[in-house]
Amino acid sequence: MAYGLVVPNASEIRMLQYLLNKTSVDTPILHLYSNDITPDEDSVIGDFTEIPVVCPPGTDVILDPNNWIFNTLDGVGIAEYPTQTYTVIGPVNIYGYYVTNNAQNFLLWAQRCFYAPVSITGTGTFSVTPRFSAKSLV
Repeated sequence: MAYGLVVPNASEIRMLQYLLNKTSVDTPILHLYSNDITPDEDSVIGDFTEIPVVCPPGTDVILDPNNWIFNTLDGVGIAEYPTQTYTVIGPVNIYGYYVTNNAQNFLLWAQRCFYAPVSITGTGTFSVTPRFSAKSLV
């Protein structure tokens, strides 16, 4: 079971600026993290310990804007990115993922994926499917 996606307070303004075309959008970068943290509204990049990955090479998975898939389900708008599968070399615990801007100096959002970590003792894979939803409140 996953926790909810968290957009920190500092990122809420940036996301609104992106949405309203006030600030040019920079391509988000997806990262896995290994420390036992649950993202909250005060989270920053420095709170997360990034997991080095073997495949894809390096640790940067660029979330290409052209690859998002948009749908509506029960009146809720959903944006979903294709599943990203990482190959990692353990031992490592995976708690979740976080997304930064392209310059990697600003945390956009984060999600702890499980209550207990996924433990990889040797070489293994881990998959992430980034997803957003939006619904108007009346």
